[in-house]
Amino acid sequence: MKSGRTLPQDSVIDHLEQTCMAVSHLRSGAGTVQTNVEALEHKVSEEVVGMKTAINEEAKKVREELSNTVGRFAAAEAAITAITGELYNTKILVKQLEEAAASANANIDGGNGRFWEDKKERNIMEHKSMQFLKPLGGDKGVFRQWHQKFVTALFAIYEDFGNIVKTIETASDTGTKPDEMVGTLEEKYGDVERYSKKLYTVLMDKAEGEAFERIRMVGDHQGILAYAKMYRWFTEISGLGLSEQTRRVMHPDPPKREEDLADAVEAWAEKMRRLEGHGPKYALPAMFKQAALKLLMVGKSKDHFDIWQAGLQEDDEEGFKTLLNQVRDYARKQKLEGNVKKAERTGGDVDIGEAGWGNSNLG
Repeated sequence: MKSGRTLPQDSVIDHLEQTCMAVSHLRSGAGTVQTNVEALEHKVSEEVVGMKTAINEEAKKVREELSNTVGRFAAAEAAITAITGELYNTKILVKQLEEAAASANANIDGGNGRFWEDKKERNIMEHKSMQFLKPLGGDKGVFRQWHQKFVTALFAIYEDFGNIVKTIETASDTGTKPDEMVGTLEEKYGDVERYSKKLYTVLMDKAEGEAFERIRMVGDHQGILAYAKMYRWFTEISGLGLSEQTRRVMHPDPPKREEDLADAVEAWAEKMRRLEGHGPKYALPAMFKQAALKLLMVGKSKDHFDIWQAGLQEDDEEGFKTLLNQVRDYARKQKLEGNVKKAERTGGDVDIGEAGWGNSNLG
């Protein structure tokens, strides 16, 4: 009996079987391709992450190097500024010393230590330090600053002359009467008549208005007595209570520019010293002094002050003195830079008194 399948049917069935096998192979191949694609994607992802990490690390290194470079430039700039200031200061000191030495050689009489020699006497107003000193009127608010510049100018002419006026200052601040003061100076410096006459010459030239009238109340050529009485008038309380003085010390007005900071700090320190001279109960605690000093800061000095204050080891009086000295150093450099720029513009010299390197009794 013959089979029911015909030849064409067998061919179709074989074709279908082959097709199924081909589809199976395709499916298997597609799975392999998908696996390879996933593996490739994973590998690429890992490489991308690695590249990002490497790039970030390299960028971090570049940023750190850039920051270090900027820091080195800033440090170098600060060092150059400091060196420039020191060079100008050295130049000023050398000039002052040369002038003082020339003055000493011209004025010493046969080695006996006398300040002036009759035959070679030089008018005190011929000294540049006196010529540059501004006149004094009746404003009590500016007297302390003028007095400090006056003392600096006198020290540049002759040390004992400056010491005499500093003695007048100290004696007046401690309540010594002017007449008693003259006797003290005579005991220490001998015959002070010449100093007194020279001082009177300066006062008559520089005093104006109320200051001039105060000097005229004293006899002619009695410069020491005149200055003592004038000093006392300018520095007495006279209507301004101690409580108001305390308030002004605790809440000082800041200067407008950093180059004015040195004068503002010295004026504030002098007011505080004067206030403390009235007794221990008027002496401000160290933390109050720090807070008051901070109010004077202006410009970049504010940031510097925060850093200096944060670096203090102690909050006591020694800590305040350390902070005050840091402020003074910074303020003096700023003023010196300002004076140097001014001198470069005008072609003049930088005076040591104007550069803010005067003496102070505080700190």
